[in-house]
This record gives sequence, structure tokens and C-alpha cells, in this order.
Amino acid sequence: MIASRSPIFSLFILINIFVSTPLYASIYDVDQNDIEDALTDGLLILRHEFGIDGANLTDGALAPNAALTNPESIASYINDRSLLFDLDGNRSNDALTDGLLLLRYLFGLSGDSLIQDALGPGATRNNYAEIKAHIDLSNQREFKSIKRGITYGMGGGQPALSMDDLGVLSGGLKWWYNWRRTPNNSIESSYSKDGFDFVPMAWGRNFSDAEIRSFLNGHPHVKYLLGFNEPNFQSQANMTPAEAAAEWPRLEAIAQEYGLKLVSPAVNFSPGGVDIPGTEDDGSPWAYLDAFFEECDGCQVDYIAVHGYMRSANAFKAYVEKFERYGKPIWVTEWAAIDGGGAPNLQSQMSFLSDTTRWLESNDSVFRYSWFIARSRQGYGQAPFNDILMDNGTLSPLGEIYTSIPSNDYPYIPEEIIEAEGAHQIQGFVYDQVPAGQTEDFSQSEVSITSQNNSAYVEYKIYIEFAGNYHLNLRLSSLTTNTLKVDLNNRNLWSLNLWNTTSGDPWKTFSSDGVFLDKGNHVVRVYSDGEFAFNWFKISKTSIN
Repeated sequence: MIASRSPIFSLFILINIFVSTPLYASIYDVDQNDIEDALTDGLLILRHEFGIDGANLTDGALAPNAALTNPESIASYINDRSLLFDLDGNRSNDALTDGLLLLRYLFGLSGDSLIQDALGPGATRNNYAEIKAHIDLSNQREFKSIKRGITYGMGGGQPALSMDDLGVLSGGLKWWYNWRRTPNNSIESSYSKDGFDFVPMAWGRNFSDAEIRSFLNGHPHVKYLLGFNEPNFQSQANMTPAEAAAEWPRLEAIAQEYGLKLVSPAVNFSPGGVDIPGTEDDGSPWAYLDAFFEECDGCQVDYIAVHGYMRSANAFKAYVEKFERYGKPIWVTEWAAIDGGGAPNLQSQMSFLSDTTRWLESNDSVFRYSWFIARSRQGYGQAPFNDILMDNGTLSPLGEIYTSIPSNDYPYIPEEIIEAEGAHQIQGFVYDQVPAGQTEDFSQSEVSITSQNNSAYVEYKIYIEFAGNYHLNLRLSSLTTNTLKVDLNNRNLWSLNLWNTTSGDPWKTFSSDGVFLDKGNHVVRVYSDGEFAFNWFKISKTSIN
């Protein structure tokens, strides 16, 4: 039997997580092999900024396990991030300045050695500290989360995942799986362009070793292999713990051959049809894993995979925490509010996703997580309202929330629209769907949040690179007359008298006078002494009104 949770196990989990993954992805890892390297990534960027393209761009400049190898895709990747590759901040990308600065940085130079004779005319970043801060900020902002993923299946007539779908998910999540060995053919050669990882799965005992090896031979950047899908369910992989353990060496052989980490069989509460020796509780996911580990003593299992479908966010959190007993980082590879208490509605699913996603993101025991599901068999707009995507390349309201939630160290910056639902902290709000057309002035989101009491608040972490006067702009709707306040680092920055905006256009954009913001990291809190709805927030050099 596995020992219960202890401080030693918790420390072990933290060590596993921090040794095995960076805190955030690097945008300067151009060939997407998870390593910044001067002789590959630096050379690719320098060649591109010199105007070199085609095979001459990539010849001799790709790492052996590069995920992005097509010259056009690499050029597109760099072009899409042109502002971030402008290291000296003069609004121009130049090989002899920005390219040289980045090459020196990737070679490990710092201080004056980095910037000597490498700053362009009009540079706004003039020393090593400013350039290093820009590099760190750019890396932090490449993905809202590198833990977050999605499940995507094609059973039941759903269309294949498309590059348009990945486009709207880009930046909001990092990875996906589809219960199969490979992604669908239409995106297999191009999904790495937006920085996505695909994780293959050996679904059950009849998986093809040869097909997995074939995929890995063509995709040397793959790092993980998912084990059997719900083997404690007769309707899924349907394997006793002993049967799963007997097949596990096949996965180990693949993992050792390709340098992969293995994720355990994914378990959930089951109807109990699969026999677990030594217990009458055949429906227990822990009883199944305990028996599996007894049968597979010494096997390579690097992570624990968990599924959960309870309706209560608190019950879900307590459930996931119980898997810490195994002393391994956790992958929550399926979860949504589905089981128990009748069908959920869209609003309750929004609140559940928001609460649990923020918890998973901040939980150091959780290595990765993926919502169930991108597109359901029922279709968007049908219970249980868990679709992340609607039509091709279109996020559902639930998807807007899922892709907006930031990691704890993700900073917002001036001049970007910050969706209200993308708060770092949110307390006392419910989610609503805004009628189409009412927020199209700036935001593409049709989701708003509405305060429920006078203790409700939202917080956003922001980074100001250049100190100066800025305007605060908020898109609001109010049913009452009340006072809305905006605090900066626990100090009141702006108080706004709201009134009933329901006549005519119920949504209005309010802008502050100029307020001085120092350079550095800040926390903005928005709250009120009455009910209000909130759609988006922006810090800008000029007033929107």
C-alpha cells in the first residue's frame, strides 16, 4: 500500500517539477526544441534579419530534435514576434543590432559586453539590465500557461482539429492530446509553429508499438507518452492492475529508446466492473493504482494521470490532492463539471472552470492539466456546456475564459486589451455571456463578469517598462449608482462614480485622467460598493474617450 501524503512527498513533487520544466517557455527557442542555443536559434534569427530565406536560412542551423524545421514556418514564427525581437526598443529589427544583441545573449554575454556597439539609433533600451528585463518579460508572456492543455477527440462526427483552431488557442495553452498515437494528418507537420506540444497515448493493450515509434522518429521533440486510458473502466481500456502492469514494459522500452517520460494509467472513480485484488472497492482509483504499483514494482512511472468529473470545485480539489500520496507530479488529463445533480448550465460551467483552472495553475503538485473537451459530441450550446471551441477557429464563451486565465507570473502590459475574465485573482463574481455586438468596440470577448456583493474584487498583475503618465480604461455596465475604485499596490489610484447605464447602450467605456505609473511590476485591483459588470480593462498612453 502506498504511504499517505507527507512533507517529504510534497518536497519530492516540487523537485520533480522544477527540475523537469522551465517556469515558462522561451520565445527565442526558434526551432522549438526547448533549448535556447546561439548556434541554432541565434543563427536562425541573425540569418532571418539579414534577409536570408529558404534552405539557406535553416542549413546547418537546426538542432537534431528540432520541432520547427520548415524555413517558411521559422520565418513566420520570427515575424509574428517582431516587436519582441526588437531588443534595443527602437521599433526596428536589424541584424547588426538586435540580431547581434540576441546572439551575444545566447552565448552568455552580459553587462557592457552585451551592448557594446550593438545599439541602434533611437534605442530606448540602453543597458544590459533593460535588455535583460525585456527578454525575461517576452518569455513570460509567450504563453498564458505552459501547464494548460486540451483534449480533442474525433468520435461522434466532430471535425478534425485545424490550424485555425490552434490559432485561437495559441498563447492560451501549450499542449493537447487526442487519445491516439498521432495528431490528425492535416496539422501533423505544422502544429509546432505556434509552440504547441502534442502528447501521444497508448490507449489500451492493443496499441501499436511500431506506430508510436514511427511517429516519434518523425517528431524527435516529443517528451512524454501517456499510459492507458481509464483501464479501471470496462467501457474504456478495461485492464486489471496485473494486466496493465504486464503491458507496461512495452511503454518502458519505447520511453527508454526515445528518452521519454511516462505518465501512469489515467484513473477515475469507476462503476467497479474491473476486478482489483484484495479489495471490495473496485471503483476506487487509488485502489487501482495501489494494485498497479504493487504489480509493477520498480517500473518507470514519472507522473500520475487523473480524471475527475465532480460538480463541486472543492470536491474536485480535494480529490486531486489525494493523488499526491504517490509522490509524483500530477497530470489532470480530463476534467469538467458533469456528474451528479442534473445537467449544469453554461454559467455554472464557466464558474467551475474558472475556479478549478486557477487552482490547478497555482498548485505546485500539478504538472499539466487539460479540460474535457475541445468539441463535444453534443455540440456547443448543449448540456453539459463544456465545449471550448464552436465553429472552426472560434472560441466558445467557455474557451474565452480558459484561454484568458494567466499563470501567476504572467504580466499584462500597457496598450493591450485585458479581458475581465483574465484576472489573476477573482472573488465574488459570476460569469455572463454578453450579447454579440455590445463589446465589439475593442474586445473580441463576449464574456463579462458581474459582482455579487460589495466584497467582490478582481486583480491583474501588470508590468510597466517605461515610467510615465497613463490612462486607465474600463468597459463597464451598472444596474445601480455606486462607486467603483481602482487600487494600485493597495493604494487607491482612481475612484469613479457609476450610474445606471441600462438606458440605450448598457455598456460604456470609462477613462481616467492621466496617472503616473512607476517602472516595474504592479498589482491593479478593481472593486465597487455596488453591483457592476466588467468586460475589459486597458492601460494606455492616451485616453480612449
